[in-house]
Amino acid sequence: MSVLDITPIKSHVYTGVGVYEFDFKTYLSTDLVCTVLMPDGSTRVLVKDTDYSVSIAADPLVGGSVTLLIDSNPTASKLYISREMPFTQEVDWENGGPLDQPLLTRSMDKITMLLQQMRASISGELQAVSGGDDWVTDKWYPVNYIVRAPNGNWYIGLREHTSGVFSTDLAAGDWGLFIDISTIGSVNVPDPSAGTDEHVIKVSSGA
Repeated sequence: MSVLDITPIKSHVYTGVGVYEFDFKTYLSTDLVCTVLMPDGSTRVLVKDTDYSVSIAADPLVGGSVTLLIDSNPTASKLYISREMPFTQEVDWENGGPLDQPLLTRSMDKITMLLQQMRASISGELQAVSGGDDWVTDKWYPVNYIVRAPNGNWYIGLREHTSGVFSTDLAAGDWGLFIDISTIGSVNVPDPSAGTDEHVIKVSSGA
């Protein structure tokens, strides 16, 4: 069976208990990892059969779904479903032995699937942080873009979207709190006009 050229990571805006689909190929439910990205930037790895269950489609190319069983994560979180197969070769081919074509195909599939995992790890579906400017309305923002909101706090983009009203976008899960300005002294951000989209936010303690 073929393996589609696809990134083995699927992201969803967290909406509580329910079904979340994934569209990449996997054979075993134990090869899936579910991780929640919190609004504050921290992560939590969910526990299979406690936090979620897995249903793999009859046709592995279709993917399957994850059902969250417990609503234990804050709103505006993001759920990542990823395939993390072990880097092992468990088939022992004997010289002169029978050639099991389905088993051979599955072995070749695993090589491709592991390469997909490596590509995802290298390129990073969780993109490099960018931004560092003031939030504006009617602008397209990518994932992990950092803005200073009208309330003075800094937020990081949790999903791609075109901005409207900040409070509405925040409630919809488009943004997660990155820096609470009330807890620190100051935030120094490079001038966005410096000619690059990549910026570093430097936080001082105010001491």
